[in-house]
Amino acid sequence: GRGGMFTGLALFQDAFVYVHSYHLSETTQRCDVYLCDISSGCSGTILEIELPREGYWCPGVGSPLDMDENYVVYESNRQGITAGQQIYLLDVTTGEERQISVSTGGVLEPRIWGKNVVYFGWYQGNPEVYLYDIETGSTENLTNSFDSIISEDFPALWGNVIAFRRAPSEADANFLGDIYMMDITEREFIPVCTNAATVNGPIDIFNGLVSWTDYRNDPCPNMECRPTNTDI
Repeated sequence: GRGGMFTGLALFQDAFVYVHSYHLSETTQRCDVYLCDISSGCSGTILEIELPREGYWCPGVGSPLDMDENYVVYESNRQGITAGQQIYLLDVTTGEERQISVSTGGVLEPRIWGKNVVYFGWYQGNPEVYLYDIETGSTENLTNSFDSIISEDFPALWGNVIAFRRAPSEADANFLGDIYMMDITEREFIPVCTNAATVNGPIDIFNGLVSWTDYRNDPCPNMECRPTNTDI
């Protein structure tokens, strides 16, 4: 009964977070982040953001929030067009928020597991996958291809393993590509699905299982006429 939009839902064990966005005036919008418990309900906002309505959006609109124990990660363009989107980390126990992306430009799809956050960003041309260490505050390029015709994006994280999409430019033009895994301690590219028919995210990984949606059975797997058939 409150109106507005509810977006960005993320779940960890019995706790979950979501964003309620609504208009305060003709020029201003409000983004309220709630922390809730499945059994006891929602205790109130843990973060409140006010933004201009034109050209800005609340966390959870561009990509979902992600949660692990006491932390939530999300992207936001609150700093304005010139700064681009940024990735933020929120401690749900203290309400402390910090920006963890390291440059201007596009970043998307943050995922968290333990003390690690992965996301992809256009820091060096085409997107690559970056790792942020919550304890040390350091950021590292995981895929590090330095290849302007390869896109590496939409990472998912489980333990020390990420799964992500890897696409040359001719495949990326239609949001196709391959699925790869990588152990972040070993840094080896491990092929998971190389039929070059995968959708541009999201990918998920848990306990050695990887899931994605692709167009391999679509009669017209390109941007002009799809989608008519997708499969999991």
